[in-house]
Amino acid sequence: ERLVVIFQYNNFLSSEAVQIGWPLVRDVCNMTVVVILLIIAFGTILKISVYHYKTTLFKLIIMAILINFSKTIVGFLIDIVQVVMLTFIAAVDNVMAGGVVIALGLQGIMTIAKNAVGADLAGPKLDDYIVALVMSSIFIQILVVVIGVMVMMLIMRIVALWVAIILAPLAFISSIFPATKSFYSKWTKEFGANLVSGPMLAFFLWLTLTIVGNGDAYKSFTDGEDIAGSGATEFLGTSNMVNYIVAIALLLTGIKQAAASGAAGANFASK
Repeated sequence: ERLVVIFQYNNFLSSEAVQIGWPLVRDVCNMTVVVILLIIAFGTILKISVYHYKTTLFKLIIMAILINFSKTIVGFLIDIVQVVMLTFIAAVDNVMAGGVVIALGLQGIMTIAKNAVGADLAGPKLDDYIVALVMSSIFIQILVVVIGVMVMMLIMRIVALWVAIILAPLAFISSIFPATKSFYSKWTKEFGANLVSGPMLAFFLWLTLTIVGNGDAYKSFTDGEDIAGSGATEFLGTSNMVNYIVAIALLLTGIKQAAASGAAGANFASK
């Protein structure tokens, strides 16, 4: 449920950090426009082509306008991407309501199979049961880590987009001169990467639940036939094992692709 809540977060422009930070940066950039006008004036007098009014004044006028509408522009781009992201999440919202384990069809992970329980747990049956408990515990921990990495990337994406909105006026004004344009390029790259990482993670979560949910991955291989027929738990050696492998593979692929985009949390996800 918390995973879905994080995916559904869409309060970027109304967050307190943006409400306080963006006006401050905007006001500083508006004051900087006056300084840039002086630089252009001296550049024109001294005939420095880089700072001549013919090459910079028009850019300055455009950027002076964009500075004051930067939050709206960036927010509009975020909203477009969020529509795609929320569409995928809405498709699996009901499935995720019961939790990730149930959504992935792994609810049998700790269920003792009938053939593992006799009059008493002794000898080989006890050994099988202990092995199953240990393996099931390991598999659950792996799933928790994978979901945890996804959650951390989503949280870091939210924070990164807050920062991108706050610094948008500075990014726009830095695009005027070649000496400061590198900051604009870096901001654009990071902003774009954090935009696409969310829908990418949402897509792979949707794909995972669509393929794996309710044991569909196992059924597609066996047509519903139990290929195991034994084991200390329903999880080990049955449909849940196939579901688990496919689910982890798809989720890791989504994390890998999101990290490859250079989004916030990429280094953390890679490690």
